[in-house]
Amino acid sequence: MMAAAERRWVIYTLSDPKAPDVVRYVGATHTKPATRLAQHVNHARRRQEQYHSARWVRSLDREGLRPVIEIVEEGSGKGWEEAERRWIALHRDKGSPLTNHAKGGRGPVGCIRSPETRAKLAAANRGKKQSPELVEKRISAIRGKTHTAQSKANMSAGKKGKPWTPAVAEAQAAAWTDERRKKISESNKETYARRKAAGVVKTRKGFRATDETREKLRASHLGQKPSPETRAKRSASMKAAWARRKAAGIA
Repeated sequence: MMAAAERRWVIYTLSDPKAPDVVRYVGATHTKPATRLAQHVNHARRRQEQYHSARWVRSLDREGLRPVIEIVEEGSGKGWEEAERRWIALHRDKGSPLTNHAKGGRGPVGCIRSPETRAKLAAANRGKKQSPELVEKRISAIRGKTHTAQSKANMSAGKKGKPWTPAVAEAQAAAWTDERRKKISESNKETYARRKAAGVVKTRKGFRATDETREKLRASHLGQKPSPETRAKRSASMKAAWARRKAAGIA
């Protein structure tokens, strides 16, 4: 497999065959341009996506036409995100009627959906549940896979020193209502039942940590004392949990 540092990338534009000088979309791909063009057309046809670019491609497809693809820059390794943003900005400055929602690069950077659009997306996805077949397919794709030591180190470094802001912490706390806890509990029970029926539930019954692991755990907790704030939070959390169990008649 080609290393990430050597992976080739291409920045391309899509234009209307009736007006090939007018760029309508700027994109980046690691595949062959012809393959990427076919993906644009197939996604527009089969998935009925409502992105501006997909609707534009569908409008051409109804006329029996395909976008004209043109390679504007090539490279390898890093740099494709900056290149894509640069070409999008260039064509926007020229006044090209781009169908790109975002500024380019990884993720929807610069894409701000209106409250109406967010409400429509929420309504369209509310109440939807993944089928058991889809759940099993997603589980099968990652079963047995583990992160490499380098991957774990990268994830750890990315999260260190990044505490939640007070606003985010407050929002997270407010989101954990009793109703949400109940829904998550029911969902977890359903997922567990499906996994158990499929024979993919792993139990730790009879498992015993090695002496080395037990010693590491003991050493990591040795001499540590929870702060008064932590003890107070734990006490409040346990009292709240006990109250919920008592109210439900299971205490």
